[in-house]
This record gives sequence, C-alpha cells and structure tokens, in this order.
Amino acid sequence: MVTYQDDMLDAVFNALGNPTRRQILLRLRDGFEVPASTLAEPFPISLPGFTKHLRSLQRAGLIGQRKQGRERLYWLLPEPLEIANRWLDEYEAFWHTRLDSLNAHLRKQRLDEG
Repeated sequence: MVTYQDDMLDAVFNALGNPTRRQILLRLRDGFEVPASTLAEPFPISLPGFTKHLRSLQRAGLIGQRKQGRERLYWLLPEPLEIANRWLDEYEAFWHTRLDSLNAHLRKQRLDEG
C-alpha cells in the first residue's frame, strides 16, 4: 500500500528531476514572495510553459502561492525538502558502510600486493 509520504516523495523527486524547477526553487530560497513574471524572466520558455513548472512544484508541496491583485506570488515551502532529506539520510549510513568496506578491501589488496 502506498502511503501519503510515499506519494509526496514521488512528487518531490519528480519535481527536483527538472533543471528549470530546481532553478525556480533556488530563486525562492531567500524566503521572499516573488511574482510569477519575475520568476519567469531568466527562462527562455513561454509563460504558459513556465506555469506548468510552477504547478508541478505546487503539487509536490514545494511552493506556496497567493493572488495579490493581478499577480500570483510564490514562495518556497521547506517541509517537503526536509522530508526528502530525512529519507535520503536513511541511506547515508548504508553508503558509508559500503565505502568503508571498499576502503578496507583496497587497503588489504595493496598490502597483499606490496
């Protein structure tokens, strides 16, 4: 059975898999609310195409949005990134163990050869 957290992780990693969306998050990391038009300025894509990226980030829970007059303002929501980071942290010990084993093997191999 797929849990809510699994669905959220899928959405977060899917969103992070695109370089445009990662750049959008970088532009929002200062914690300010930024209009969509300002966010879209440096990207060589149409505003409707850019809006698709914003929707993907919203579905993943990575950005918040509110309307102010005729503009939509966006800001970074850190919780999904924190949850994804905790998930990745669970594998850090695994990789350290593997790398330590590889290091020990290579040292033993050098001693056997020398």
